[in-house]
Amino acid sequence: MDVHNKNQVERQAELREISGSNDITYDVDWASFSKEALNYLDNAGFHRTSMAFRSLCNDAIGKDLVRTKIRVVKIRNASNAAASVQVQEPALILVGDYVKGISGVPSDRDIELAVLKALQIKKARVLDILLNRQIPARTAEVKEILGGGDCKLVVDLPTFDTAESIEFVDNVAFLRFVMALRNLSLNPTSRDMVRNSLKSAVFHNVHAEKDARFSFNNGVFDVSAVYDRIGTGHDSRIISDDEFALLFMKNLAISENLKKKELIEKIFPERTTELTEIFGKPIAYDVNWDSFSTNDEFNFLDNCSCHRINMAFRCLDNATKGKLQPTLKKIVIQNVTDASSKKLEVSGNTLTLQCAFGQGLNGCFSDNTILAALKKRSNDPVCI
Repeated sequence: MDVHNKNQVERQAELREISGSNDITYDVDWASFSKEALNYLDNAGFHRTSMAFRSLCNDAIGKDLVRTKIRVVKIRNASNAAASVQVQEPALILVGDYVKGISGVPSDRDIELAVLKALQIKKARVLDILLNRQIPARTAEVKEILGGGDCKLVVDLPTFDTAESIEFVDNVAFLRFVMALRNLSLNPTSRDMVRNSLKSAVFHNVHAEKDARFSFNNGVFDVSAVYDRIGTGHDSRIISDDEFALLFMKNLAISENLKKKELIEKIFPERTTELTEIFGKPIAYDVNWDSFSTNDEFNFLDNCSCHRINMAFRCLDNATKGKLQPTLKKIVIQNVTDASSKKLEVSGNTLTLQCAFGQGLNGCFSDNTILAALKKRSNDPVCI
């Protein structure tokens, strides 16, 4: 036994150097080893354990877990037994048929995988990457995309109970979130709206597709998905970058606000200039913007008001224009939700157009009807 005891002492010192632990020991069940089995103990037992430990301890996280969790490596020979590895903290237990040589005992990879699983080393590694690299990097990226803001990326860590689920947080959840923000930020207005409203994005892992959901309320983007089933062929119900963007657009009314901005900054100034040229005198548009809220209402506003009003004014002869010019100063546009409430009135110095713009053509007045109202106001006969 002297040679084998010497090997044990040397290999134990090697194991302590690899793991950084002065406490770890080998516990060999010498009574279970025949002379023939002992011939393979060093190469198939001690050496493979050292190789596994080198791989397990190749970073600070693995080394720290191995050093603190494993105190003893127990090796036992069992004739005709299947090779096995068990981790029963603080013991690592290796069983094999050493008479069969390397084919009868656990491989270094078998040992490594068993320890990785038992000590959750892989989970600790990917968690460290997530917390110390990915979250800070993606947070900075979001800030750069939005041109500022203080959006926080929050991962509900207790729900991510496997390394596999944690691995997909960055390259699926964060990536798609960032892609959506990049698309929304192509327009400065939508970028500013998102930046000013977005406080945080919170990501949860769930275990059933029925529990997958996403919402955006009070500045908090809340996403639940089955992250540990990605790539398994099952529907993990992960929100896409398009769904991220659509949810932003819906909750922030981005499309409506972009259309409103275009109407205020471009379309109405152009229509006002056009109407001044037609009428020969400035007339101001006064739009009750608070009465508009939907895309349909904004989309029909120009065609069913400005365009038709300008067409009506084009049909006025010079005499009629001359009668209206001294008094007509303003055009008031108001949206209503029901066509039964629409109203057209020319009174005093104001033309009032109240329409259900969301109902399209059916909720508005024709240019001929507007023309008739203008002619009536000028006391001219209606001519269509």
